[in-house]
Amino acid sequence: MAVVGNTKVTPQVWNGNYPLPDLLVGQIWKGAYGGGWECVGFARMVLDATYGAGPQFGPTKNFGSAEEIKAFFEGVDPGDRVTFAMRKGTQHALIVAGKTKNGILAYDCNRVRPNTIGLEELTWSRLFRMYSRVLGGVHHK
Repeated sequence: MAVVGNTKVTPQVWNGNYPLPDLLVGQIWKGAYGGGWECVGFARMVLDATYGAGPQFGPTKNFGSAEEIKAFFEGVDPGDRVTFAMRKGTQHALIVAGKTKNGILAYDCNRVRPNTIGLEELTWSRLFRMYSRVLGGVHHK
Protein backbone atom coordinates (compact mmCIF):
# COMPACT_ATOMS: atom_id res chain seq x y z
CA MET A 1 0.00 0.00 0.00
CA ALA A 2 1.22 3.48 -0.81
CA VAL A 3 0.24 6.45 1.33
CA VAL A 4 0.89 10.05 0.35
CA GLY A 5 -0.72 12.66 2.59
CA ASN A 6 -4.26 11.41 3.04
CA THR A 7 -4.24 9.41 -0.20
CA LYS A 8 -4.11 5.63 0.07
CA VAL A 9 -3.65 3.46 -2.97
CA THR A 10 -4.58 -0.10 -2.18
CA PRO A 11 -3.98 -2.88 -4.69
CA GLN A 12 -6.61 -4.96 -2.90
CA VAL A 13 -9.34 -2.74 -4.36
CA TRP A 14 -7.83 -2.45 -7.83
CA ASN A 15 -10.09 -4.18 -10.36
CA GLY A 16 -7.65 -4.44 -13.26
CA ASN A 17 -8.77 -1.16 -14.78
CA TYR A 18 -7.84 2.48 -14.44
CA PRO A 19 -8.61 4.86 -12.85
CA LEU A 20 -7.97 3.38 -9.44
CA PRO A 21 -10.97 3.60 -7.11
CA ASP A 22 -8.83 5.61 -4.67
CA LEU A 23 -7.55 8.02 -7.33
CA LEU A 24 -10.40 9.10 -9.57
CA VAL A 25 -10.24 11.27 -12.66
CA GLY A 26 -10.64 14.91 -11.69
CA GLN A 27 -9.34 14.38 -8.14
CA ILE A 28 -6.49 16.60 -6.98
CA TRP A 29 -3.23 14.83 -6.08
CA LYS A 30 -0.37 16.84 -4.63
CA GLY A 31 2.74 15.20 -3.37
CA ALA A 32 5.80 13.16 -4.03
CA TYR A 33 6.50 9.44 -4.14
CA GLY A 34 9.62 7.40 -4.76
CA GLY A 35 11.76 10.49 -5.31
CA GLY A 36 9.44 11.92 -7.97
CA TRP A 37 7.14 14.92 -7.75
CA GLU A 38 3.81 15.56 -9.44
CA CYS A 39 3.34 13.38 -12.56
CA VAL A 40 6.47 11.27 -11.97
CA GLY A 41 5.59 10.61 -8.32
CA PHE A 42 1.99 9.83 -9.24
CA ALA A 43 2.98 7.34 -11.97
CA ARG A 44 5.55 5.64 -9.69
CA MET A 45 2.99 5.35 -6.89
CA VAL A 46 0.32 3.87 -9.17
CA LEU A 47 2.74 1.30 -10.64
CA ASP A 48 4.06 0.30 -7.22
CA ALA A 49 0.61 0.06 -5.66
CA THR A 50 -1.03 -1.94 -8.43
CA TYR A 51 1.79 -4.29 -9.41
CA GLY A 52 4.79 -3.65 -7.19
CA ALA A 53 7.94 -1.96 -8.42
CA GLY A 54 8.38 -3.03 -12.00
CA PRO A 55 11.61 -3.71 -13.87
CA GLN A 56 12.91 -1.15 -16.32
CA PHE A 57 13.56 -2.11 -19.91
CA GLY A 58 14.95 -0.37 -22.93
CA PRO A 59 17.11 2.70 -23.33
CA THR A 60 16.16 6.28 -24.03
CA LYS A 61 14.35 6.31 -27.37
CA ASN A 62 14.14 9.31 -29.71
CA PHE A 63 11.09 9.68 -31.98
CA GLY A 64 11.32 10.88 -35.57
CA SER A 65 7.66 10.28 -36.48
CA ALA A 66 4.26 9.23 -35.17
CA GLU A 67 4.87 5.82 -36.78
CA GLU A 68 8.01 5.36 -34.65
CA ILE A 69 5.96 6.06 -31.52
CA LYS A 70 3.35 3.52 -32.62
CA ALA A 71 6.06 0.90 -33.21
CA PHE A 72 7.65 1.66 -29.83
CA PHE A 73 4.34 1.10 -28.02
CA GLU A 74 3.96 -2.38 -29.50
CA GLY A 75 6.29 -3.49 -26.69
CA VAL A 76 4.51 -1.49 -23.98
CA ASP A 77 1.65 -3.07 -22.03
CA PRO A 78 -1.27 -1.55 -20.12
CA GLY A 79 -0.04 -0.84 -16.60
CA ASP A 80 3.47 0.17 -17.70
CA ARG A 81 4.94 3.54 -16.70
CA VAL A 82 6.54 5.71 -19.37
CA THR A 83 8.46 8.95 -18.80
CA PHE A 84 8.77 11.28 -21.78
CA ALA A 85 10.88 14.32 -22.62
CA MET A 86 8.44 16.99 -23.75
CA ARG A 87 9.18 19.10 -26.79
CA LYS A 88 8.76 22.22 -24.65
CA GLY A 89 11.72 21.15 -22.52
CA THR A 90 10.21 19.47 -19.45
CA GLN A 91 9.26 15.85 -18.77
CA HIS A 92 6.06 13.95 -18.11
CA ALA A 93 5.33 10.48 -16.75
CA LEU A 94 2.16 8.47 -17.21
CA ILE A 95 0.66 5.03 -16.80
CA VAL A 96 -0.49 3.34 -20.01
CA ALA A 97 -4.06 2.50 -19.00
CA GLY A 98 -4.85 0.86 -22.31
CA LYS A 99 -4.27 0.84 -26.03
CA THR A 100 -6.66 2.03 -28.71
CA LYS A 101 -6.66 1.73 -32.48
CA ASN A 102 -5.16 5.22 -32.77
CA GLY A 103 -2.98 5.51 -29.65
CA ILE A 104 -2.99 4.93 -25.90
CA LEU A 105 -5.13 5.75 -22.89
CA ALA A 106 -2.98 7.81 -20.52
CA TYR A 107 -3.67 7.78 -16.76
CA ASP A 108 -1.67 10.58 -15.25
CA CYS A 109 -1.53 13.66 -13.08
CA ASN A 110 -0.63 17.28 -13.81
CA ARG A 111 -0.75 17.11 -17.61
CA VAL A 112 -3.98 18.90 -18.46
CA ARG A 113 -4.65 20.84 -15.24
CA PRO A 114 -2.31 21.41 -12.28
CA ASN A 115 -2.31 18.52 -9.80
CA THR A 116 -5.39 16.94 -11.43
CA ILE A 117 -5.68 13.24 -12.24
CA GLY A 118 -6.67 12.53 -15.82
CA LEU A 119 -7.53 9.68 -18.17
CA GLU A 120 -7.38 10.57 -21.84
CA GLU A 121 -6.70 9.03 -25.21
CA LEU A 122 -3.48 10.28 -26.80
CA THR A 123 -3.20 9.51 -30.50
CA TRP A 124 0.12 8.61 -32.11
CA SER A 125 0.27 12.00 -33.84
CA ARG A 126 -0.53 13.88 -30.63
CA LEU A 127 2.13 11.91 -28.74
CA PHE A 128 4.64 12.87 -31.44
CA ARG A 129 3.67 16.56 -31.22
CA MET A 130 3.99 16.56 -27.41
CA TYR A 131 7.00 14.30 -26.75
CA SER A 132 10.42 14.04 -28.37
CA ARG A 133 11.67 10.87 -26.66
CA VAL A 134 11.30 8.34 -23.86
CA LEU A 135 13.62 8.96 -20.94
CA GLY A 136 15.27 5.93 -19.36
CA GLY A 137 13.11 3.27 -20.92
CA VAL A 138 9.78 1.92 -19.66
CA HIS A 139 8.93 0.40 -16.29
CA HIS A 140 6.91 -2.79 -16.72
CA LYS A 141 4.16 -3.80 -14.43
